[in-house]
Amino acid sequence: MTFTQAHRIAIQPASDAQPCPHGSPHDRPVRAGPTARSMAMFENQQRDDVEKFIHKDPDTRRLYFRHQELNDKLDNAGRGCLALGDEELTRMKLEKLQAKNQLQRMWDSWSAPRH
Repeated sequence: MTFTQAHRIAIQPASDAQPCPHGSPHDRPVRAGPTARSMAMFENQQRDDVEKFIHKDPDTRRLYFRHQELNDKLDNAGRGCLALGDEELTRMKLEKLQAKNQLQRMWDSWSAPRH
C-alpha cells in the first residue's frame, strides 16, 4: 500500500455547499500528510524532516492543517467556486499569513538544534 493510499481521508461537503463548475474540492481525497503543493513553505527542506515536524505535536499538526484549509478555500474563492465577501477574504488571507509565519518560527526553533 502506498503512502497516498494509506493516508486518504474522506471529506464531507457542507450541506449548503454550492456546486463548482471546476469540480468540487470535496470530490477529491485529501492526504493526511503533506502534499507536494502544501510543502511549498518548506521547499528547501527534506520531506522526512517536514513530516516529522508536522506530526511532532497536536498543535503543530492543527496549525499546519488549518493553513492548508485556508489555502484550499482561498484557491476555491479565486477560481469562483466559493463565494466570499471582501471582509471574509481579507480575514482569511491574514489568518493564513499568520499561520504561515507561526509555522516558520516553529520550524526555525525546531530545526535549529538539529543542524
